[in-house]
Amino acid sequence: GDPTSPLCHRELPQNPQTTSHEGKLSLLREQMLRDMTTLKHAHETELGMLKGHKSDNGELDRLRRENCALKEENQLQAAHIMDLEKRITDSLRELSEKEAAWCGVEERLRQEIQKTWGERYQAWMLATEQKIEELRKTNDFLKTALQKQQDGPS
Repeated sequence: GDPTSPLCHRELPQNPQTTSHEGKLSLLREQMLRDMTTLKHAHETELGMLKGHKSDNGELDRLRRENCALKEENQLQAAHIMDLEKRITDSLRELSEKEAAWCGVEERLRQEIQKTWGERYQAWMLATEQKIEELRKTNDFLKTALQKQQDGPS
């Protein structure tokens, strides 16, 4: 190439102006290498973040699937709860009906017992009154017989 070109590797006589330009060029190359290294690290960091986002997307997809599964399970549980609530309501209604029927039976039995006891008491009173009458007649007979016996021999 051109022997006066700064890119030529051949040594040129040292000109103070050339030395100044070469120093600046050297500083610029060093700055460019530092900038390239910084950009390279920034790029690697961005790539890592993108890969992380991809894994985050995978995590997000997994969480979405899990959320859907939990929503389905929640719907099944809600249906099960509604079924249980219906069964409880039906059981309470059935219990109420049975209690009402039992109260009716209990009242009927109480009335029958009162009637039975009333009838038994009435029958007992009748028998007692008959026994009292029988004893009164016997007492009257014995009084009369005793009176006759006392009045007779004297």
